[in-house]
Amino acid sequence: MRIPRTLKNLLTALALGVALLSVSVSAFADKLYLKDGRVLDGTIVKEDSGFIVFSVNGKEEIFDTADVSRVEKTEPARPAAPAAPAAAPAADKPAADRVAPVAPSDPAKPTSTAPNNLPKNRTLTGKPNRIAILNFGPPGSWNEKAGDMVGVVVSAKAWEDAMPMLDKDKVDTVVVRIRSGGGYGLEVARFSEIYRKYKTKYRLVAWVESAISAAAMSPWNISEFYMMPEGNIGACTGWSGQLVATKGVQLLEMLNQMEDLSVEGGRDPKIMRSMQIMEPLSYNIDETTGKVTYFQDATSGKYLLNRPGQILTLNAIQAVESKFAVAIAATPDELAQAMGVKEYEWAGHDAAKYIDEYMLTAHKIDKQVGELAVQYRLALGAAQQLANAGDPRFPTELGKARQYLAQIRRWVDVNPNFRFHLAQGFGAVLSDEWFQQQEEILRALAQRAREAEGQRRRP
Repeated sequence: MRIPRTLKNLLTALALGVALLSVSVSAFADKLYLKDGRVLDGTIVKEDSGFIVFSVNGKEEIFDTADVSRVEKTEPARPAAPAAPAAAPAADKPAADRVAPVAPSDPAKPTSTAPNNLPKNRTLTGKPNRIAILNFGPPGSWNEKAGDMVGVVVSAKAWEDAMPMLDKDKVDTVVVRIRSGGGYGLEVARFSEIYRKYKTKYRLVAWVESAISAAAMSPWNISEFYMMPEGNIGACTGWSGQLVATKGVQLLEMLNQMEDLSVEGGRDPKIMRSMQIMEPLSYNIDETTGKVTYFQDATSGKYLLNRPGQILTLNAIQAVESKFAVAIAATPDELAQAMGVKEYEWAGHDAAKYIDEYMLTAHKIDKQVGELAVQYRLALGAAQQLANAGDPRFPTELGKARQYLAQIRRWVDVNPNFRFHLAQGFGAVLSDEWFQQQEEILRALAQRAREAEGQRRRP
């Protein structure tokens, strides 16, 4: 399994690659013309949609393409090829340097570790396959009685809490039934880690009604995807603040993260790349082997999947034709049939109920966020005004403020992402330090009121 790379590791690797070139950097240089008037001499380490990694005097910097006027590339003279050294005997080569060749995997096929794609530590016994269907976002049949935001309503914490329930019910297969319009990108890594654990215990498959943005990215390391007839998946463009598209360093990190998850899931990284940035995508299918080869352009492949200037979103037919998904299934029974499970029974009901109730609770909390923020600020402001006046209403307002603060803390305990989600109403991230500061403010108000009351009672 490929470990996700940090930006630092990526740039270090790129720097090493430059250092190993037989032609020194000083022998040639690229020029980077910036819109602010600066002209930099150095070497282009990596050039991509949205950013350029540029090395100046051995130090890499990342520039948004929006800030670059133009680039001049200087090609080095090609040195004469040195004579190939005699191959050293295998026995003289350190074991760490002897890497066995690895056959390329077919990105269109799910990775199978055992019959029926069950993990190696499980065996087929002839008993019915116990299948659990867990909701990643509220199904359409819920009629919008809960939200679908990843990181708020759809939480990796709930899925982690559900694992003991699945084990207790002896579940063999877990179906991740997806219907969500996206959410916080920070939850993608958490879900990826949870699903990594799931894959060691169960056959894990995704069944897509609608998976947009973070909802598509979170289960991306799952190898086996199925689509509902009206299913869609893609549109993974990152946004921040007032709907500003992610670019520069953040874009590089997202592309890098999803490239690693693509490899882990056994699919070509070009698919997700076209879902993240405006990159065309075409593909060929080998008529003999059925192997799919993707191209990051609109002309090399026989079949065009994403046109230039567009962000990729696959519908059910496209997903199956390009072998991203295995099949289309409208009902759980059709899904089981498409999965090749001949004998099965539905299981994991406690885990499914737990995740559903978690979503409903989180949705209720989300709806009350704005109101609670206003109530806390009003109660706190009133208590501050009444603390020195000896007003009998002070204890009531102070009590309200404490009650609201305790409720906020309980909500954060339910879902740690509310620390960020509630920040909009309070103007700050609700860290442990923030809660401590608020409690100190309330204690100081109580002390001030006691001192004021003591002064009034003195003869």
